[in-house]
Order: sequence, then structure tokens, then C-alpha cells
Amino acid sequence: MSSDIERKFYFSMKLELGEKIIMLRREKGMSQSSLALALDLSRATLSHYERGKREIRTDTLLKIAKFFDVSVEYLTGGTDCRLSVRSYNDVFLEKDRQRIENGAFYELLSKAPTESRETIYNLVAALVESNNEFSTNRKESKNVRNC
Repeated sequence: MSSDIERKFYFSMKLELGEKIIMLRREKGMSQSSLALALDLSRATLSHYERGKREIRTDTLLKIAKFFDVSVEYLTGGTDCRLSVRSYNDVFLEKDRQRIENGAFYELLSKAPTESRETIYNLVAALVESNNEFSTNRKESKNVRNC
């Protein structure tokens, strides 16, 4: 009995995954052929994935998630949140940037223990130095390319 239930659940999960692929593909205005080409799959294989007729390999699932910029958890029904790790990080980096621009960073820094402040200053100095070296190397490489 439990194997019947497990099979039904597994089929349901595959079907939900396939439905999400169809939805994401249509949102981008793509045909099966164009998506299959982008993912380096045959159209028939993609069709089987979309109809839940074939199990998706992990590497292919990762490709699909990356292509649509969604999480694997979203594709497999583990969450309704579409944000991929990259998108999630971008959202929080933007919030951090805004906090720094609003002065919250400097306020927190002024309240930090002396040892922590010194560590942060050293880190910032290393970043600035690294950025300066990177900029210098880029200018030099541009000059070489212009020759």
C-alpha cells in the first residue's frame, strides 16, 4: 500500500515540476524547441520532463533553475518563493548598500568595540588597496590591448 502512495506522490511531484517548467517557459515566450536548445536537450526529452513522463537528472534540474533564475526548491515544490540564491543575495546586498548610504553602517561602527573597529578598518583598507591594484592592472591591460 505504501509503495502505491509513494508512486502517486512521486508522479505528482514530477508532474508539478513539469507544470512549473511549462509555466516558466511560457512566461519567457519560449517554445519547447527553443528552451530545449538553450538547455542542450532534445525537444522530446523536454516534452517528457514537462509531462512528468521522465525523471529529470540533477544536473539538468540545476541547469533549468539557473536558466530561469529560480531555486531548485521552487521547481520541485519545496517552496512557492521563486528567488534563487543569486536573486536572494542581490536583494540583501541592495538592502545593505542602502543601510550604508543612510549612515547606519557608520553609526554601528562607532558603537563597535575598538578591536572590532580596527579589524573593520584593516579590512576596508585591504579592499581599497586590492581595488586600486585591480584598477591599475585593468588600465595596463587596456593599454596593452590598444597597442
